Amino acid sequence: MKKSKPSQRTSLQIPRGPIFKVDLYQKHILVDKRQAFLYKLYHDNIAFMIAVDSPEVEPRQFFIKNGLDYSKLTDYLVGAWQVDAEVPYAFKALKRIPEYIIQQLKILKVEDRLVVIASLRQSGFLPLLKPLQKGTQPLRLTWPEVAGLCYTGKDVKVA
Repeated sequence: MKKSKPSQRTSLQIPRGPIFKVDLYQKHILVDKRQAFLYKLYHDNIAFMIAVDSPEVEPRQFFIKNGLDYSKLTDYLVGAWQVDAEVPYAFKALKRIPEYIIQQLKILKVEDRLVVIASLRQSGFLPLLKPLQKGTQPLRLTWPEVAGLCYTGKDVKVA
């Protein structure tokens, strides 16, 4: 962990969803533990997160593949969709999600919830996820900066 220069700090962002405890791995080695919220979700389970635990510690923002706690996220989404609360953009309903689907999500296992959420995307209820590539990176990050902010979650096996 390194201290940031004032010019490198990310402006304060308001979380739209739960705060996650995230383990950051590089080459199967735990390099940091952060508390962050989901800012943007990309195709292939890549999440762009913004840390909320220590503003002076870098990286303040990072990408993580396979590092989200989907149990916590889907619990939050089910409740938020029911009362029209703020959610991360990747889960913001483009059209009202029918109440019977929300009720069904409450009783499903996490894996089944993810299948339903994927079908909601395909049916136009949720925005489609874009791949992380040049031109889709957030917050005016350059592509080399993106490469330096990439981590994996605990369960990722690199071939």
